[in-house]
Amino acid sequence: MFTMHPVITTLPAGEHLICGCGESGRAPLCDRRRGELCRLAKPLTLEREKTVPLCGCGQSGKPPLCDGTHGYSREKEVHPRKKTPPSRGGRG
Repeated sequence: MFTMHPVITTLPAGEHLICGCGESGRAPLCDRRRGELCRLAKPLTLEREKTVPLCGCGQSGKPPLCDGTHGYSREKEVHPRKKTPPSRGGRG
């Protein structure tokens, strides 16, 4: 199942196989439903626990991570901008 939006997930430190077929029952992790050597799974190694944007469209230049190919910005997604209070017209 592909989507234009990344999957934001927190993964523990270590080696992970990220599903690339969309059939995993443990998504976003590969559960090897397509056989022991699922060729669509992408390896991801993390030195520490980290929140990462995983590619959902299959077009990232650095899979399995989202690279913003479709305009995604991690800063906008994870840290939305706060609304600026309206101006008081010079009153103070």
